[in-house]
This record gives sequence, C-alpha cells and structure tokens, in this order.
Amino acid sequence: MNWILDGAVAVVILGCAVAAWRKGLIRAVLGFLPMALALLGTKAVSPFIGRFLRETILFDQVRPKPGLEKFLSILKMEGVWMYVATATHRRLTEKALKTAGIDHYFRGIVTSADAGNHKSESADIYEMAMRRLQSNKRDTVVFEDALHAIRTAKAAGFRVAGVYEATAEQDQPEIQRLCDYYIRSYEELVQSETF
Repeated sequence: MNWILDGAVAVVILGCAVAAWRKGLIRAVLGFLPMALALLGTKAVSPFIGRFLRETILFDQVRPKPGLEKFLSILKMEGVWMYVATATHRRLTEKALKTAGIDHYFRGIVTSADAGNHKSESADIYEMAMRRLQSNKRDTVVFEDALHAIRTAKAAGFRVAGVYEATAEQDQPEIQRLCDYYIRSYEELVQSETF
C-alpha cells in the first residue's frame, strides 16, 4: 500500500504561525487553512515581507503533528512508499519537511503547480503522486484534512483518510462521512495498532 499525504497534514502550519504571532511579528491570526500560506506574498503583502514571513518566521517553527514521526517510521519500516501532495510552493514544503525532521520519509513532493491546478479543481495532484509511487487507486490512500481536497480525491476514486484539523472544526462531520478512514490524531492511530 502507498500513501499520499497533504503537506499541511504532515506538519503543523498553525504552530509556526502562532509562534510568529507570539513574537509580535504577526498581529492577526489568519484562518490558517492550508492555502493561507499561499496568500502571503500576494499583493496584499509586499513580496519582500511575504517572502520574509514564509522563509524566515513561519517555517523555522514547523514541527510534526504529535505521533506523525512514529507513524511515518512504521510505514517506512514496512516498505510503504509515501509522497507529499501539497498546494504550498515546493521550496517552502521542502524547508518545512526538513525543519520538522521528516523529509527522509518521503520519496518526493508533488505541488499544485506541478499538477497544473488546485486540489479543489482536479485530482491531478493525487494522480501524479500515485504514478510516481508506481501504484494504483486500490493500493493508495490519500491523507487529507481539507474538505475540498477530500471531495476531489473521493470523486476521483481514491481511498481517503480524513485527518482531524482544529481550524476546520465545522467540516469534521462531513469529513467523517465522506472518508474511508478518519483519525483524530496520529498518536491515537499508532497506539491503536489498527492501521
């Protein structure tokens, strides 16, 4: 079996934003959906400031979600191939994974830019990751925390594991209904030994 993980599922983006906010560097807490990082550096924020926030402040505080590293380690020991599929820019994703200390678990990264469209528009990003894993939909599970991306992956015929995300509390009932699997935390998943 192969696994495709959303970049925001693999690391705690919100944690680095809160750390920057506590330092007084960010005065407002954004909604922090996975796309929030893509907004930094747009015309709403000067390119210099956006780049500074993305590369200096936000990604130097990235940590894996609790239990994720153990989960990835078990999968790797079992010979499971894994890819990251993310809407975040490749260089930022690479930096986040490296800072979190989990980059070595993944065979590669596919970004929305690589796929040519966003997860809400098409499952191309998952299809591309699946092909790079030399897999098929029957043997591939997509881990996602964003409802729009879950809808896209399910509509394309992928098995999906929904991952709880506190910033999307209102979406959790529908995520649970749509997904083949649902986890509230990687710690619970590892402790349950049912994966």
